[in-house]
Amino acid sequence: MYNYEKSIDRTSKIKTWEKVSIIFILITVFISLLIVVSQAAYNHQLSLQIRKTEIEITALKEQQNLIKARLAETMLPQQTLKNAQAQDLFLQKIAFEEIKIVSLEK
Repeated sequence: MYNYEKSIDRTSKIKTWEKVSIIFILITVFISLLIVVSQAAYNHQLSLQIRKTEIEITALKEQQNLIKARLAETMLPQQTLKNAQAQDLFLQKIAFEEIKIVSLEK
């Protein structure tokens, strides 16, 4: 009937260079995925640092505004009078009509 000895052996065998190329492709895919994941992690870390820096900037601006407000309060005439009385200083009004401006030329 059927002669097995004359039949063609059609079994497929993976050659060595095909194995190497498949391993190389898998390694390439793995490395590309690793690069994408590491870039995403780095971007996330940078966004967290940006948020932290923005919060610090906001806090510093609030402190700056508080300092400006306190400085403005200390420059009020009432506060100046209180400070002068506390240090036993005598404040006197200056008559601006009697002031003379002298300029010297070189």
